Amino acid sequence: MDLTWVSSQRGWALAAAPCASGLCPRVAATGDGGRTWTALPVPPGIIQGETGTVDCAAVACVSQIRFATAEVGYLFGPALYQTDDGGRTWHRAPSRPVEALEPSAGTVVRVVYDHAGCPGPCDRTVQETTAGSGTWHTLLRIPPGSDTGGVAAQVVRPGPSVIYLPVYGNRAGGAGAEAVIFRSADGGNTWQRLTDPCGGTGQQEHDTAGLAAAPGGFLAVLCLPRSETGATFVLTSTDHGSSWRPPRPVPGGTQHSLSLIAAASPGRLVVATGGVTGGGPFTYRLEVSADGGLRWSAAIPAPRRSTPGHPAPPSRVSKTPGSAGGSATSGTSGPPATKACTGSGENSPETGGHPKLRHPQTVVAEPPGRARFNDKEEDQLSQDSGPATVLHSVVAELTGS
Repeated sequence: MDLTWVSSQRGWALAAAPCASGLCPRVAATGDGGRTWTALPVPPGIIQGETGTVDCAAVACVSQIRFATAEVGYLFGPALYQTDDGGRTWHRAPSRPVEALEPSAGTVVRVVYDHAGCPGPCDRTVQETTAGSGTWHTLLRIPPGSDTGGVAAQVVRPGPSVIYLPVYGNRAGGAGAEAVIFRSADGGNTWQRLTDPCGGTGQQEHDTAGLAAAPGGFLAVLCLPRSETGATFVLTSTDHGSSWRPPRPVPGGTQHSLSLIAAASPGRLVVATGGVTGGGPFTYRLEVSADGGLRWSAAIPAPRRSTPGHPAPPSRVSKTPGSAGGSATSGTSGPPATKACTGSGENSPETGGHPKLRHPQTVVAEPPGRARFNDKEEDQLSQDSGPATVLHSVVAELTGS
């Protein structure tokens, strides 16, 4: 379901397993960049799954995992659990529902909310704490009406001082559902509100579907068309989103085929298919650019089959570190493997809302023999949760190393 890294070698994986209550979380850890994994004691909580039959207001549901240090980690979404011993034990932390949470440089930033139905979470508040502490202080209360139509929020942290908070609109909601980006360059002391950079009107109208950042003020957004005939493109900025370079089209990108983005550096970008629901075959895509979006190469253009009745597709893009440029893994021991995508309903990419609404699952992938990441870029993708957005519950089998 999700992956989190504190270094190029140390990471944790969250999975869902059948249990008497339906689906329960399982956590495994790696100390060698994902080559081997050790199952940890079963953590508390329930996984809601695609069917949505679990009432997460009545039971403690979790859907994501983040570690701030080798010892301190968090299971959340919307309940919150904390570990202080590397995931061997967990305790419930008193908290309002948690929508997003990201650590960086010994601090943790989260988004909490009062209730759902606006259409997404209502009355969002951004809070910060020192890793391991149970005391949170408020950085920002999202002004009422400023995120109208916002169905999902994300925290992106390319470093300790810069924080981005994109609130994604409902892409099925029509006009007035654009994304809003809140930005802080001083660790949350002050904030600026940025409008959706994708913009446009009529048949050329686009919405921000994902945001990724890298050090040095670099920012990238993935722009999806509202029309069936529009094209997908990427916008990049070198000044924290104050200005934007010309659009960089992604070949073959349509309204639903791509919706995720990650950045290893200003030159290295990855876009991928977002949430897919249903049963039957579909084509999963992962495109890589080594020149800031001018040219793209297909890393995973392969058919897969989805299976109804399991946790929904993911909400995290993550790079698994490995030797000699890294390798793709499934979060299990042994070589890269291919696993089934999961979902329910009609077999198609999500057409409404935003992938972040779906319960997260992670695929980790790197193109074999092309556009490889150097050590610095691997550290950026493994340590900075900013590039982490959304990827499928497909683990693609990649050859070459």
